[in-house]
Amino acid sequence: MDQLGDTEPAFEPAALQQADLDPATLEQLFADISTHCRVIGCLIKGAPDGYAPEQQHPLETARTLLASRKIRGMQIRYVYQGEQWWDTLIAQGEITRLVRVCI
Repeated sequence: MDQLGDTEPAFEPAALQQADLDPATLEQLFADISTHCRVIGCLIKGAPDGYAPEQQHPLETARTLLASRKIRGMQIRYVYQGEQWWDTLIAQGEITRLVRVCI
């Protein structure tokens, strides 16, 4: 609850965050971003030591590729409450590492 007694918003990204996400939490992240944010674009990363091409992909396509582990990682760029956020997701076995930054 905030100072006025109102309930907190359901989705509130931190300014800088790192976390390891299990598959269910990762799916919730995608649902929150697609529901509460304006997605600017998604970049995908195929190889551990290669750079991601600048080609943009739809959020759902990138989500499917990451969930199936056909890509090593991705970066989602989006706007939430007037601020730009970049979520970098890297597949690590059964978990996915999230690094979030407000630009």
